[in-house]
Amino acid sequence: MLPGARVSRALNRLQMQAIRSCIRHVISLGVEDKPATQREMEIVKYSTRHGLICHYSSDEVIGESLKRYGEWAEQELYLLSTFIPRGGWVVDVGANVGTHALAFSRLVGSEGQVIAIDGQEKAFELLLLNRFLNRRENLTCLHAIVGRRNDICVLPRQPNGIVKNLASCCFYHPGTRPSAMAALRTPVLMIALDCLELQKCDLLKIDVEEMELDVLKGAGRTIERHRPIVYFEQQMEHSFQEILGFFEDISYKLFWHMAQPFNQNNFRGCRENIFGGTREPNILARPKERISANIPSEITLQEITGREYAPPERVSVGSSWSLPENAYQDLPQKSTMRPCEVLGNHC
Repeated sequence: MLPGARVSRALNRLQMQAIRSCIRHVISLGVEDKPATQREMEIVKYSTRHGLICHYSSDEVIGESLKRYGEWAEQELYLLSTFIPRGGWVVDVGANVGTHALAFSRLVGSEGQVIAIDGQEKAFELLLLNRFLNRRENLTCLHAIVGRRNDICVLPRQPNGIVKNLASCCFYHPGTRPSAMAALRTPVLMIALDCLELQKCDLLKIDVEEMELDVLKGAGRTIERHRPIVYFEQQMEHSFQEILGFFEDISYKLFWHMAQPFNQNNFRGCRENIFGGTREPNILARPKERISANIPSEITLQEITGREYAPPERVSVGSSWSLPENAYQDLPQKSTMRPCEVLGNHC
């Protein structure tokens, strides 16, 4: 057997071990008779708008949204669906457990490709599990941090314990170093997107907690070659000026999108808004030659014309948003499998 084939088989075995570990939690969903701490660490399976998604029952943000609404960040997905063609290629950097990646895989169809990347161990395990549960053959999952270069990062391993917000992990800590007494450190691959030498790229979505500029710098050739729509979070002023300069140099226009996490027409029909009027500052970057593409009338964008970090108001009292009834009407039906189908004879 060729060395490459042996490595591939070994990686497949490791991935299946991670999946089986997660699924054993999912199969036993009757958690009422378990100790409180164990219940809070339980992995729960939710039926959502874009498929089955497993998450920690204790997660107070994305997990809670999946539980109450059967969806997460649906306004973002509806906006981005405008730019995703059938057969398209999407790269999801900071994919977390796959809420966006699963939607993207439906949008591109069987002829397209979605590459979902996350460097956080616990999130990646669930991302991989969710990919298998939903039979998404067009979804490739990579366990890596995305940055300016290819490298190996040695990071403190995530501690065991209750997960309150799995999406808050940050690999960028200016001026700090891990403590000598930190938990076990593990090597994590860092890649520059340019090294993937993508055949196509229609959309690049980035959610990496302050590492946006690093991702962009490592994807410069890819962006210049394929001219994708780029969508990323910009919660703080950090690197804002450098990001503006990066896009100016390659003839892109930038727009604020203040994303509303609550959708009145959510999948479960829940009317309680746990997010209040909070809006998340994201930026939509569009090549100048693609500015004419239509934006859904239900969504407001504001062009960034100055150099100051000045997003629109983050709290909008009384504002609301509803996903149109005819949204996604042309998408194929969701295809999922029972957890035991993934485990095979190991249930």
